[in-house]
Amino acid sequence: MIRSHTNSGYIDTASVDVLNCRRLPARLTINQVGWLLNFQPYELQLLMRLGLLKSLNAPISGINCRKYFSSDYIQNLAADPGWLSQATKAVARAIREKNDGQFHSSARKNFHE
Repeated sequence: MIRSHTNSGYIDTASVDVLNCRRLPARLTINQVGWLLNFQPYELQLLMRLGLLKSLNAPISGINCRKYFSSDYIQNLAADPGWLSQATKAVARAIREKNDGQFHSSARKNFHE
């Protein structure tokens, strides 16, 4: 059973539809890309910030606008083991660095109290 990100127990039919469609739409949303590449949306945002993933939107369009991706581009990335490995390592490294920074800042705070 495929569970939605809300863990409500219901099947996220939009994701199942994307995974089962014969032909992908020309543009994909960040959630659809996440399902196809098996990354969480926040991980995809990290990859965009690191320059490993590019959306169709111009950078000038802003951070808060909806991002779209070319389905051909995403399928090529999904078929590239080198990119998948690089992206996986980059996400793990970014999360580890963020967590280490939070740990060190809280440890410093507790030390000075």
